[in-house]
Amino acid sequence: MREFLKKLIYYTGFPISFYKVLFWELKMFSIRIYNLVFQQFFIRKIYKKETVLLNFGCGLTHYENWIGIDSFFNKNVDFVLDLRRKLPFKDNSIDHCHSEHFFEHLNPTEGIFHLKEVNRILKKEGRYRIVVPHGVRFMEKYINDDTNFFLKAHPWVNNNIDALYSILNWDGSHKNFFDFKRLKLYGEKTGFSKINECNVNDSDISLLNIDIDKEQRILESLYVEFTK
Repeated sequence: MREFLKKLIYYTGFPISFYKVLFWELKMFSIRIYNLVFQQFFIRKIYKKETVLLNFGCGLTHYENWIGIDSFFNKNVDFVLDLRRKLPFKDNSIDHCHSEHFFEHLNPTEGIFHLKEVNRILKKEGRYRIVVPHGVRFMEKYINDDTNFFLKAHPWVNNNIDALYSILNWDGSHKNFFDFKRLKLYGEKTGFSKINECNVNDSDISLLNIDIDKEQRILESLYVEFTK
């Protein structure tokens, strides 16, 4: 299969990035088809819970009482969705939401739409806690030539400029970058009543304190809570 793909790329002349996007969109299409059949089963199961908590872009993480949502099948993923599209939940029906290093994978248009959808499904005073790479902090650290920061925050890259490029691009999968001002603007545009910058696991709602607390992750991350 690998050799076939290499030959396909060579003879068509299309860049690898084209095929990455093509295969990704085909995968998302298959997920949407899958949900035409199974989505209502998962929705009914979710609403049986007394408190409904959604963790978008859960990856391989799993937290007790949280519904893990992502775009691939895994034992830690409870519900497979294309999160760029309308969320299949009723208005004012979800208690709280969380995402960690997911939101930057949406481009600005997709990100605004996702926030509008989360605002729609949250109950009054419900919160969406978002953790993203702090892209502007990385820019500031690069300008100040803070090599010590990069050694701790992005230790798998051996020079500052490549670390900056990596956190902003992530092999083409990062579609946006943030500081608090940018996220606050997004929150205001999408109707949230309060947008607060936070520290790791410092929410006054204990259920939301599921941030990964490794030193490297803390250094690279921005923590923001959106309240409906």
